[in-house]
Amino acid sequence: MPQHTEKKILGSQARELVIHLRNYFERGKQNNRPLLPSNLIVERVAEALDIGRNTVSRITREKDGMSEINNRHPTQRGPR
Repeated sequence: MPQHTEKKILGSQARELVIHLRNYFERGKQNNRPLLPSNLIVERVAEALDIGRNTVSRITREKDGMSEINNRHPTQRGPR
């Protein structure tokens, strides 16, 4: 995969596209389509969107973190 030297700032729609594409590959894995290890899913998403693997991983972590916050019981507090 070619190295990405130019930094790209992704807006909210582009970030959602990253999540949707990653979810597409994850669903394929869960529906017994050809299995792809998680690192290959990240690789394919990055290649398809012409962005870096670290960007895909970071956006996924951020989205997962937001899900945890949204699923938390309202009386629970986060770590201090």
